[in-house]
Amino acid sequence: MASVGAAAAVAVAWFAMLTFVVAKLRDPTVQNAAAVNPDAPYVNIFLFGIPAGLALAGITGWILMRPVESLFRRGGLAIVGALAGTCLAMLLTFTAHAAFGSAALGALGVLALVGALRLGGRARRAA
Repeated sequence: MASVGAAAAVAVAWFAMLTFVVAKLRDPTVQNAAAVNPDAPYVNIFLFGIPAGLALAGITGWILMRPVESLFRRGGLAIVGALAGTCLAMLLTFTAHAAFGSAALGALGVLALVGALRLGGRARRAA
């Protein structure tokens, strides 16, 4: 279970960093979705960063679950960790940014990264 938690924590760390970067690059004059320039760098970073975060979390879970012999179970648990982490990350990053600003995103990212490293270490020792 530490592997699933580590994958989820990696997703939270990734999306905190992604949201931080996008918030810094975003045009502050844009007030609605119709005014967003689809060619703006922050739009592309966000659009490509979402699947990259899912992949990173899934790969992290897959690697940490190396002792699980069943590929079906290993893949399923890696997907669960990636999707659960992504849902948790969306909730935490958007709430932290709206309530406390960009500094909260940095703190959340560091906290999630430390958690991922600790959970990853626990998963490796359990293997």
